[in-house]
Amino acid sequence: IHSITVRMAEAVIHLGTTRERESSNISDMVMKNIIEVTPKEEEQFPFNHVGLTSAEAAALLVKYGKNELPEKVTPKWLVLLQQFWAPMPIMIWIAIIIEIGIQNFIDMGILLLIQFTNASISFYELNKAGNSVAALKSSLKPMATCKRDGGWQVMDATLLVPGDLVLL
Repeated sequence: IHSITVRMAEAVIHLGTTRERESSNISDMVMKNIIEVTPKEEEQFPFNHVGLTSAEAAALLVKYGKNELPEKVTPKWLVLLQQFWAPMPIMIWIAIIIEIGIQNFIDMGILLLIQFTNASISFYELNKAGNSVAALKSSLKPMATCKRDGGWQVMDATLLVPGDLVLL
């Protein structure tokens, strides 16, 4: 089904929408030939009304992995360093360099204090917000109703595999 969708999207990109095809006299047969399914593709995930058995689901889970997006985790030290590299901190760095150039070390020290204070507060707030989002995410586990072993079961949605019969 996925390859059909991809082929259909590619056909729309190349041939245009229905209105565009009608205006350029491209028949619907051209579109049907492009998105035609081969028997090999149909065999990849056969549809069944019974659902999967637990053993089949376990094998598919090992083969395809969990039904979840990988999380991109930025190291905390990198988040802290990023607080020093933004438009406003860059302007402060330029001011610090100018203060060093004119040998005004008191103002340079004050600007450095401002720079590190801003970065520390920003890091603290970002860290706190990230922890809140992580806590919320862990408390909201998505559940799904799917047919396994001949009966409907409510289960963790990350354990769904290709071929599961899901109740919407």
